[in-house]
Amino acid sequence: MNLPRYMPLQNMIDVTDERLGLGMLVNGRVRVFMVVENVLRSILQEEEFRNESVREIGVVDRFWIHPYMHRKHKFFSVQLAKILKGMKEEGIIKNLPPTATSSI
Repeated sequence: MNLPRYMPLQNMIDVTDERLGLGMLVNGRVRVFMVVENVLRSILQEEEFRNESVREIGVVDRFWIHPYMHRKHKFFSVQLAKILKGMKEEGIIKNLPPTATSSI
């Protein structure tokens, strides 16, 4: 993602919490707020934001998410691989959101 090409870095801020960023958007302190879609959908269900009119204006980027496992649980990795393979064979994977299936 090359945002500085479109907006100077001095016009961008980071927030430590998605609720803070959404609150800034709702209260007119920022014009645009970028957040992971599923996170935003979850926050919009909370009482504080339930009635806010927030609209998605586009997709900026798609990215990989990798699961990690501590080596003391490595015996689960074989079982997890079998489950994922079975889900793929049964067609269950096709019904998941595209971001959840990009590397299965």
